Amino acid sequence: MQEILQGTINIVSTTDNGLLLNSNCIRPFFSPNGRYIAFWNQDYNNITDVFLNTYHLYIKDIFMNILILVDTGNGHSPVLNDSYSYQASFSPDSSQILFLTTSTNLISADPINTTNPDTHYRWYVKDIVTSDIQRVIEDNGIYGNQYDFAQALWYNNTNIVCVSFSNNLASVEEVMHSEVFIKDISTGVLTNISKSDVSFTTNSYNISIGSEKVAFFNNTLGYCYVTPFTELFQRVQLLPDMINYGIVSPDVLQWNTLGTQFIFRIQSGNTIPTDDNNAKDDFIYDLTNDTIIPINENSLYGNAESKQSKFSPDNLFVSFLTASSNIDPSADNDIVNLYIKEISTGIVTKISKTLKANNNYKLLQDVLGYNWIDENR
Repeated sequence: MQEILQGTINIVSTTDNGLLLNSNCIRPFFSPNGRYIAFWNQDYNNITDVFLNTYHLYIKDIFMNILILVDTGNGHSPVLNDSYSYQASFSPDSSQILFLTTSTNLISADPINTTNPDTHYRWYVKDIVTSDIQRVIEDNGIYGNQYDFAQALWYNNTNIVCVSFSNNLASVEEVMHSEVFIKDISTGVLTNISKSDVSFTTNSYNISIGSEKVAFFNNTLGYCYVTPFTELFQRVQLLPDMINYGIVSPDVLQWNTLGTQFIFRIQSGNTIPTDDNNAKDDFIYDLTNDTIIPINENSLYGNAESKQSKFSPDNLFVSFLTASSNIDPSADNDIVNLYIKEISTGIVTKISKTLKANNNYKLLQDVLGYNWIDENR
């Protein structure tokens, strides 16, 4: 960890007495209040001197210089290789951490399910101060009878949205498939939110949250969004004008922070007259006026796929990657570039540039990924 203002660098992966951990540490992330840093540490067999392919999750309290092992059970904490950011995460107030584990003995009353333990996970919440642990898929002392899908997100400080295969809770009685639940960890109440008036038994997954709305993809209904504890249940495919654009892809639907707009993908690339690139593309749906905003467009529609679109933290811009060569005169380097688009004006600006004037400020290789730091960076 580097303290930018002071220019000093501190090693996070040390024990309380200052000793370095003896194996690889990966994927660090801060708590919202900046006090804690969580990271995964690769398991190591001291007897055989072999690094294992499993990891454990740790928290470093940088104020108290204390290292905390999150999962103290008989399993390990998987590192998810997904693109949807369903990793372990701190609660918005930084007091708790949500984590996934293969452990089966963290709660004595929870029935042990050891079938294929390396891939059968469960979501838990740990209070960082008291070390109390509770399982997410549990309803007033009754625990889920199956493993969880590797997707869970904080809804607010006391509620968690989670996908699970359990079918003995919250009025789920059908054959095993994945459902979306919301758990109030303060009251212990679990509610199924992926049910419409019509019963269906296909998997629901790929959750995302925008303010009070929760979206998920169902294999029968496509993308849907709900507002928990209300009557709102909306199929995205049935929104005005959506069918004219094509079939919404099961890729994760991403909300802005207000829950007023979301980014979605269309399966085919030639569903509207101006879109003839024959590739998947990202669009914005604005719920305030039921309009669809093309992202990969700047007077001309982009001639290549757009992907990895993200809202800026202030919701004013959308960023995206594309190899389109016709939306910016300087984008003639035949690679994937990073752009931002001002949503209100439609102005597109290329961000991925070098400092070399003699190369016309062009990159030589594709942009592979990126993240917003704040509304300006």
